[in-house]
Amino acid sequence: PQTIRIDGSIAYVVNSGSNNIQRLDLETGTNTKAFVRFVTADGERPTNPWGLALFRRQNRLFGLVSGNLDDSLLIVDLEGGVVEARLRDGFDAPQAVVVEGDLGFVANTAYRYPSWGEGSVSVVDLASRTVVHRLPTCARNPQNLVVTPDWLFVVSTGALRDEGGRFLPAESGCVDVYERAGIEHAVGPLYSVTVAPNLERPSIGAPIGAALTLDGHWLYLSSATSAALFVIDLDQRTLRRGSDDPILLADSDDNELLSLRRHSTGELLVLRYNRDQLLVLEPDPTLEAPVRRTIELGEHPTELEGPVDLAVSGERVFVVMGISNRIVSVDLSGGATSL
Repeated sequence: PQTIRIDGSIAYVVNSGSNNIQRLDLETGTNTKAFVRFVTADGERPTNPWGLALFRRQNRLFGLVSGNLDDSLLIVDLEGGVVEARLRDGFDAPQAVVVEGDLGFVANTAYRYPSWGEGSVSVVDLASRTVVHRLPTCARNPQNLVVTPDWLFVVSTGALRDEGGRFLPAESGCVDVYERAGIEHAVGPLYSVTVAPNLERPSIGAPIGAALTLDGHWLYLSSATSAALFVIDLDQRTLRRGSDDPILLADSDDNELLSLRRHSTGELLVLRYNRDQLLVLEPDPTLEAPVRRTIELGEHPTELEGPVDLAVSGERVFVVMGISNRIVSVDLSGGATSL
């Protein structure tokens, strides 16, 4: 499992390795493990579905699904479990997908082993089901998108390098800020903010996750290579907490991968992939120790389960465990329960 999105009482889970979408009724527990099956156009290689964004047209629920390995975008009728269209032009190893209004946005990582090419974001007109524009990015490897009615934030991690089994930033990451109005014709972002690696602690850098605070003043970023958070001051268009002054969730140079979301309460939710933990944080960039609660997600302390994504539904948070193939239901005032 890679991605989870929720509509009402129904969760949709993208299973990259199995090439399908799983449908889970959160009220009854009914689990349809291969609700949508993906078969490539040539039938020779897996689609490797990755990102999922939900949207409605004519009172029906649809999903945009990125096909990471076959450079595609799939439009899925999630009420009937049918792939309605597969777009093949304008995508390059796509991953993150978001929808705002009549447009979909798809992050093209341009990954071809062993490295990344020039990244971009494809703009998709949902009515015509065509790519109408491609936006440039200020760094390679765009991994995350956050969209509002007014803004599109594009988080590019930059290339990574393998140093004796440790993944470290090989270059600076960057965040592009695009105005939503007229984005179909934009030649570049309104502005960009660079997140350079820490020269003394080389694991600190590589922004990957993103969450916008409720007041719209701060954009939090999580690291793909360390237990660090960075913060952009959107009013000043500057980096408030960078790699030289990050919010450290652990005083260690060990590799970590952090995922980041905002709860409806305004609290920040951070997944620690390498520790099987969910952290609940106070969204205050001046705090050195913002963690309010730590919730253990793993069933067995000695076995890594790897939380990769989460979705919020009412009072509960649902977490996808990528290694153990579990979905965990979390009560933020209590503990975690496996579904």
